[in-house]
This record gives sequence, C-alpha cells and structure tokens, in this order.
Amino acid sequence: MFLYGWIKSGKVSEKMESVCGHECWKVEVSDIGDCVMQRYQFWLDPAIGFNPRRIRMDGKMSFDINITYLVDMEDYTEGFEGGVVPPEANA
Repeated sequence: MFLYGWIKSGKVSEKMESVCGHECWKVEVSDIGDCVMQRYQFWLDPAIGFNPRRIRMDGKMSFDINITYLVDMEDYTEGFEGGVVPPEANA
C-alpha cells in the first residue's frame, strides 16, 4: 500500500511537532493488516507538500521480538516536475 493509503485512515495529532527543525503534523496509523508492523507514525511537513520528515514503524517479529524502524528525512531537494525528494534518509 502506498503512503496515502495508510495516512487516509490515520489520526492526526492536535498540535504540530518539530522534526529536524521543521514543524510537522503527526499522523498515527494502527491496525493496517500487516502481519509484522502493527503501527505506523508519519510526521508530515506542510512546507514541502506534506512529504514525510520522519516515519516510525513498530511491530513484532516471530517469537514476540519487538522491532522499531525510525527513518528521518532531514533535507529535501527539488526533483522531477517541481516535486521534492529526500537526497538521503537516516535510519
């Protein structure tokens, strides 16, 4: 599923949060039907077309091992047809 598919069913935070020095809206998504990941969190930056500044994924592997992935996208550059893309991401 694409990012939009997850976000449209998410819950938006009441206040913006700072991520990498940028004010973002946090969207929490749970119960997405994924057998490993049970919760996603997206921090969306309105200054760059609501692209994500941070993505956090929480879940469980076999044998009840908790896993968390955290990806920060600190910088975006202008890309194809005026869109923005992160040149790198820190995980």
